[in-house]
Amino acid sequence: MRGFIYIMSNPSYRDEIIKIGKSAQDPEGQRVSTLRSTGVPSAFKVEYYAFVKEYDSVERQIHHRFASKRVENDREFFTCSVPEAIVAIREIAEIEFEKIYYKSEEEIPAIEAEKRAKALEKEKKRQEEELKRRKEQARRDRVQELQEKQRQEERERLKHEQALQEKKKQVEAERLKREETLQEKKR
Repeated sequence: MRGFIYIMSNPSYRDEIIKIGKSAQDPEGQRVSTLRSTGVPSAFKVEYYAFVKEYDSVERQIHHRFASKRVENDREFFTCSVPEAIVAIREIAEIEFEKIYYKSEEEIPAIEAEKRAKALEKEKKRQEEELKRRKEQARRDRVQELQEKQRQEERERLKHEQALQEKKKQVEAERLKREETLQEKKR
């Protein structure tokens, strides 16, 4: 279902405490006035809103992402910057349109760039770890192949040695038989 995801601030709260919520109606209208009557001395200010698909799901995902920054578990207030919340919404939601009132929009591209840089760094580290793991596996495979080759060579050596021992026994048996035959002829 489509609806609005919004970010609001209130001068009664300290910096970077924002409300991230959802509404089926335009948050600039009825939602702001509804929140005005909740015992807060100052009016809420809409900093951002986006009209999104599946707004219930988007709100849950945003709240989950910022769970560690939640002021109270049963409230929709978070200790984070407006740009940080906007970036998260943009990453999660399928936005049909959005409106930014926040006065420092230039922070948003910087946060997005920082997130991309961190993601690239994370991917680079993952690739390095994967390469390291593959090299280690290749080294283990080579060691295992060498050990198997040594075992095979040892089996072949033992087999050859046994064949030589058998041949010696056979030669010795033949020599003894000839000696016996010679001694019988002498008698």
